[in-house]
Amino acid sequence: RPVILVGNKDDQILEMEESPLEPVLPLMNEYPEIETCVECSARKLRNISEVFYYAQKAVLHPTAPLYSPDLGRLTPSCAEALRRVFRIRDLDNDGFLSDYELNEFQKRCFNGPLPQSNLTEVKNLIRKYCDA
Repeated sequence: RPVILVGNKDDQILEMEESPLEPVLPLMNEYPEIETCVECSARKLRNISEVFYYAQKAVLHPTAPLYSPDLGRLTPSCAEALRRVFRIRDLDNDGFLSDYELNEFQKRCFNGPLPQSNLTEVKNLIRKYCDA
């Protein structure tokens, strides 16, 4: 169950020494189901569309089936689905996706190649978070 924390009436907040989000950070750390927090003002029409955007995103694209915030990792079914997808896209069956195979996967899913800078970022993230 995703939670979006919304601070209302931010037009009534006087100048504060600390950021209004400072008290929220410990809450977000304590409750991993809080996906995001937004401050808004209906009176000044500030961040109203953002509140609805994040609410819609939480309902239409929930992360709970994919990621367990309590454990800090992918759910077992998501991890298995990703392993299966990568096995299917491993065209030369060497157990790794080459730049070519990643780009073919990208083209298949998004109708265009992955820019080299993005490819490098993906590879760096994999190196950072995955075992060798």
